[in-house]
Amino acid sequence: NIIARDIEKVVDILTEHASNREDFLDSLNPFYVAIEKTAGNITDFSQKQGFLNTVYEQFFQGFSVDVADTHGIVYTPQPIVNFMVKSTGHVLKEAFGRSLSDTGVHIIDSFVGTGNFIVRLLQEIGGRRLPQKYREELHCNEVMLLPYYIASLNIEHAYFEKMGRYEPFPHICFFHYTYGLLHHPDYRERYQENLKRDLPYIPFAEDFWTYAKAGKRLAYLHVNYESQFEYDKLGPVETPNVQVDLRVERMKFSKDKTQLIYNDFLTLEGIPAEAFAYRLGNRSALEWVVDQYRVKVDKRSGIKNDPNRVEDEASIVRLSGQVITVILETVKVIGELPALDVRTTA
Repeated sequence: NIIARDIEKVVDILTEHASNREDFLDSLNPFYVAIEKTAGNITDFSQKQGFLNTVYEQFFQGFSVDVADTHGIVYTPQPIVNFMVKSTGHVLKEAFGRSLSDTGVHIIDSFVGTGNFIVRLLQEIGGRRLPQKYREELHCNEVMLLPYYIASLNIEHAYFEKMGRYEPFPHICFFHYTYGLLHHPDYRERYQENLKRDLPYIPFAEDFWTYAKAGKRLAYLHVNYESQFEYDKLGPVETPNVQVDLRVERMKFSKDKTQLIYNDFLTLEGIPAEAFAYRLGNRSALEWVVDQYRVKVDKRSGIKNDPNRVEDEASIVRLSGQVITVILETVKVIGELPALDVRTTA
């Protein structure tokens, strides 16, 4: 998956100047052995959930304490999750005469994390009622991409274990809604001052499902950018009498930005103006690729970052075309969003 691939890229950079990869990573072996040993001894799914949540939380606490604190990345012990599910069922029965399994009882986990609460709910809901509940009445929200995908995998696996068949979980929709909303030009203009100094304000738009559908499409494009088709109107121009070379040192655009000068051997022409319409901060996504995919040496560490792949020399050429496709599709999806009509009682 994309996360594993990016981690491998980091490892490749770190080990570039080592005598060999195995020796460099040797100090981490006790950590990996401990994780593999612990994971190998777990057979119960609830224990797997607890183990995964613990590793996930400790990763973020080590990687970014600020992100962990501001986003509430804290492991919820399984006994507390059990109590939450049981107590919710008890109150539902005593106050409303209903059960968690009843048709019409919608359940929402507004901060799903890695899916622990929903997974526990799946165990509680009666098997006969579960398919309909799973497809229509369980909803959850997660604004961070990593736990969002972990939650999807965990929830779908829990359903498989109980029902004996795999079925995609369709209702982690608030992430998609939020992702679609954050791309709306009206939203960015209306809340631009808030976005500079605070966490995003998420209003409730009247056409919720249109935004959720658009956000789902955008999330798929942006996460799976390396699997998209290349832009078919991007033409390669080879410099005569120059040896074939697909390695990158530092790419640059022509003055009119219709061409990408890849290296002395190759130029890619036919870049549409729309390729600069989708921006990440103050740069377009394509400009970001040009800036990041170059050979550079970190001044402090002396580590050389070389994005060229020996096993796949054409990868950056291909990526350039794929990113243009992603940008054009992104602009299309954003352009089809309705005018932002926000409910006054958000």
